[in-house]
Amino acid sequence: MPSSPSPATLAQVSTVLAHNIGRYLPQTELLAFRLVSKLWKELLPRERTHVDVPLSPITREGPSGVEAVPATFPQLKSLRLVVSERLQPSVLKAVTMAMAGDAWYASHLRHLTFQSTSPPGSKSSSWPSAMPFWPISIAPLTGLESLAFFGRAPAAEQLAAIAAAHKQLTSLVVRLGPEQDTYPPSTDHTARCGVRMSALPAVAELRCLMRLELQLADRDWTDFGAEAQLRQLTGLTRLEELRLHNGAILTELAHELLRGLPQLRQASLTLAEEAKDAVTYSRKDLALWRRLHGLQLRLQARHLEADAKLLQLGLAPGSLRALHLRSCTVTPYSLSALSCLGGLTELSFDAWSVAAPAAAAAGRRESGQMQQAAAVRSALTGLLGGPLGRQLQVLRMDVAGGGRDIYEELPSLAASWGRLRTLHLVGAAAFRLSAAGALAGLSGLTCLRELRVAVQGAACADGSCLRAAWLPPHLTSLELAGVHLPCGELEAEAERKQLGTGSRGAHRASGAGGSGTAVAGEAVGHLAHRRRSQVRWKDLEEGPLEGSRAAAQGVGSRRDSGAGAVKRRASEPGSGEEAGPSQAATACGCGCLGHSRLASLERLSLHYCRFGCCDHMQAALGAAVLPRLASLELREVVGLTEEHLTGLAGLTQLRSLSVCAMNNSGIGSASMGVVSGLTGLTRLQWHAGDSLDMSVDPVVLKGLQRLAVLHVSNGQYWRMSRWHVNSALVESNPRCELATG
Repeated sequence: MPSSPSPATLAQVSTVLAHNIGRYLPQTELLAFRLVSKLWKELLPRERTHVDVPLSPITREGPSGVEAVPATFPQLKSLRLVVSERLQPSVLKAVTMAMAGDAWYASHLRHLTFQSTSPPGSKSSSWPSAMPFWPISIAPLTGLESLAFFGRAPAAEQLAAIAAAHKQLTSLVVRLGPEQDTYPPSTDHTARCGVRMSALPAVAELRCLMRLELQLADRDWTDFGAEAQLRQLTGLTRLEELRLHNGAILTELAHELLRGLPQLRQASLTLAEEAKDAVTYSRKDLALWRRLHGLQLRLQARHLEADAKLLQLGLAPGSLRALHLRSCTVTPYSLSALSCLGGLTELSFDAWSVAAPAAAAAGRRESGQMQQAAAVRSALTGLLGGPLGRQLQVLRMDVAGGGRDIYEELPSLAASWGRLRTLHLVGAAAFRLSAAGALAGLSGLTCLRELRVAVQGAACADGSCLRAAWLPPHLTSLELAGVHLPCGELEAEAERKQLGTGSRGAHRASGAGGSGTAVAGEAVGHLAHRRRSQVRWKDLEEGPLEGSRAAAQGVGSRRDSGAGAVKRRASEPGSGEEAGPSQAATACGCGCLGHSRLASLERLSLHYCRFGCCDHMQAALGAAVLPRLASLELREVVGLTEEHLTGLAGLTQLRSLSVCAMNNSGIGSASMGVVSGLTGLTRLQWHAGDSLDMSVDPVVLKGLQRLAVLHVSNGQYWRMSRWHVNSALVESNPRCELATG
């Protein structure tokens, strides 16, 4: 019998495990484990250099929350204050003043981030709507090297105070959304909370900046006054990274910025609309662009042929990482010029216009335009099927007309997209997708993780645009707008099992006569050659079951192979055995095959379409089919009923849920009861019910203590205010903010 380890050995092992595992624990769990005992407090490491401090009314800590941080994490260098705007502005200012008055923060803190968790249009915010700035006071924190604001920009006066007190800042970031958010904020939000023109002179005073990222307010940045303010950024001669979001500038101003920033190596710029003859690139201008090691470029309403010289000759090899074309004018030559972009990994384009051909007679003008569009289509096909397509990781394209309708070429193009991780196809025509089988090639994209398909007009009635077997095998995010999601298709394994069952039945009937064998072979062949999108549970009952029985009985006529015969034989002995393989193949017990392609989904969004499992949607939206789903959006889904929503109760991994059914009289506020058990929800959007609907019941949401945002319709918000539900929601869900829109 082996001897037990000594206490010294156990202590040594515990120390090693604590230091190697403790460093990877989330902050909240680490703090909880350190409270277990004195031994755990000594063993678990405190060398954490970054700490998140949530500030909301429920914490009730105020300044004491940040005063305790230095004693717990003495190695702290980076601090992020996650702020709920339900917190009174005076409390947040008191917190920052307490930090500023602490000598430890002034000498140790190097990186400070302010992040707002409140959604745009929050009705729970205690910050006045006319106060688009941060109520903070951080002037005494003279040791700061980087400062970041997420959710709203600081006011011009605040930036002036920061510039005066923090000359040593090397990084300044102002964004309206989280860093990983790829969707742009709304125009109203950027206009109210973005960096305004009056704040740029203060930014230009931070001469030590090496990184600058600004979410500019929504306005015209090409006028004389705005250009003059942006031109002041040329004084930041140490700048190595410049990212200007939501601000389109002219080419000449871009050249001035590049000339004034000799150390610039990373940039993200938007070039605004200009006349074709006004865009010029001299040899010296091209040399400025060639200095950049990394570039994200957005061309807005420009003539792509005028920028072809820059794309072909003015960029260092591999420097252009992302290119976005917005409402540009293209030619075959300008598209072929993109093939030289060796480092491009992200490409997106929306509805462009094809440049008109050279002047011709009135009778030939229309044919010339058609030929030009065909040439553009051919150039686009060659571009996406060539070396550029093989290196792309993100592709977003509008395929509606104008030389972009490459439906027939999509299956062959998909074969070269081996590295693609994100694919968006928008503006498509449903009948073209269906007729060409354009999405059939998606099944081979093993690296694809995010797929979005949106069609124009009403959803395709027969649901043949997309089949479950065409979905990529490792998809984690799927968004469909106007495209029905099918799920009644045979899996290959189930199909082989059914075909094998029919073949064995035919072999057993071979001694009973040739007619029986012929019937069995015909039944199996009929099943194998049927359209996969039409094979469902009833088909499996009516196919191999009836065929094998007919073969076994030596019946040579088809009159005994109908649905009535199946129903009559359902009560016969052994009928359960015949139906067994089909039931074993169904993942959710609802007769729905082909769900394995959805099992890895973490996000599912359905807009104005129909779920293929309309006859058993309750199970199709359940945990057996979607076990990993963390985000679900159902917007005007056809055929959705309150009974179908009961399947959502099993989605325990769900963190975000959106149900928009304003045109569905069967779903209202009472239907919200299905979410009462989803304790992990942090965001809930519920737009349902008419003017006669009841108000939201706070009791339903009482168990959702992690809920941070509840988004309701304007009518529902009025009813909640009328019946004083808002105050009850504050008591039952103190972390939750109410938003409307």
